[in-house]
Amino acid sequence: MDHPSPSVPGLSGILVFLLLSSAAPCPAWDPGGGPASHPPVPAGSLRAEASTVDGLSAGLDLSAGASRLSARLSAEPGTAPSLEIGGSGPLWAAGPVRHQGLARVLDDPGADAYLFTGAWQKPLALDFDSSSFGAFLGREAGFWIQDAREPRMGLWAGTTGDRGIVAGAAFAGSLLPAEAGFDPWFSEDPARPARLLAAGAVWGGYRFRDGMALACAALSEEDRGDRGWAVRAEWELSAKNFLWSGRLSGSSPGWKGLGGEGADAWEVRTDALWTLRPRFRLEGRLRAGADPDGNPDWEALARASRSGPRGRWGLELAGSDAESDPPLRLEPALWAGYEGRAVRAAARMSQVREGLVLTRTEVSASLGLGRPSLPELRLEGARRWTPEGPCWKAGAALEIPASRGAWTVRAGTPGWTPDSAPLPWELAFSLRSRFP
Repeated sequence: MDHPSPSVPGLSGILVFLLLSSAAPCPAWDPGGGPASHPPVPAGSLRAEASTVDGLSAGLDLSAGASRLSARLSAEPGTAPSLEIGGSGPLWAAGPVRHQGLARVLDDPGADAYLFTGAWQKPLALDFDSSSFGAFLGREAGFWIQDAREPRMGLWAGTTGDRGIVAGAAFAGSLLPAEAGFDPWFSEDPARPARLLAAGAVWGGYRFRDGMALACAALSEEDRGDRGWAVRAEWELSAKNFLWSGRLSGSSPGWKGLGGEGADAWEVRTDALWTLRPRFRLEGRLRAGADPDGNPDWEALARASRSGPRGRWGLELAGSDAESDPPLRLEPALWAGYEGRAVRAAARMSQVREGLVLTRTEVSASLGLGRPSLPELRLEGARRWTPEGPCWKAGAALEIPASRGAWTVRAGTPGWTPDSAPLPWELAFSLRSRFP
């Protein structure tokens, strides 16, 4: 869904003010009479790319301490240019955003990700791939707003810190859009007007030096609609050479997130990482659950890898449920690489089997030639075999370093190309620069 961009001059002025004000140091002094802190040093980076397939794109990032102001310009062939501006600081963010942490729980408590990590108590994060615009303000307590066309807003309050008890609560509301009716021959699904949805959550847990455990419970109610509940818990435990994390979630059939969608009936996931030697590690993941209709699904992954000063290798086996006989999807893969001072090479091979049928085989390789601070030539290619027929992709890039960035030119296929299709090609130029 297309959302109208905020007024660029007005929004940019507000963001510049917040960037400078949040980065300004407090006037503190040490006992010796000198300043106790120094102003953060402003820095910036610029990225621009022109492609015969994707058109023009550019990005500008300005930072001062923990505050950031960013702008993205894009213009695909045959379309008008689009400009987006966003900014963030320790206590705020504004621009194109996505849910994270506590707000993500209210939107999708069964999300297949770890939500209580990083800056999870900030409800929104900048994301220029999102079509949603919004802003938040606060730390231990605050509010957020989103989507002028489909309004959402929320409040939260809670404790912060890296150790000790963690607790808090959040409340949010959204205006769900009207839905057109559907009238098949066997039943009728009537139209639904725009309606309000309210959701609230409380959480509590404990953070300690080698891990954390946190649980959350939420309720939602839709105007002239359903009422439901959802729960979620996450944990993490680390030892000298071992890291174990996991999560579990569940919801009732009546639960609705801020977007009006239900959540998985239940789901559990666990991840483990074991470093046997300084450069050798084993990883594993297991996830199982049931969707809102009660249909079961699962996936698992086992991986072993080694990274040395010059070479690396690894192998993995992934499995999941599938609509096949037997209902099993297997994805084995192996890879290896070498990194020298002037030569870098990598290769990978993978397969996909659904039941007893081999549905995809893929091999890829890349080669880089060039010493640091000198021009580098990169070559890459891949081949894929599927029941629909074989396809391929290839490309070559030349990167020329500059004093504070690099110029890059690339030529190749824009994506996978069937053998029977005409030869496509893409030419792209890009620039990366940082300042001061």
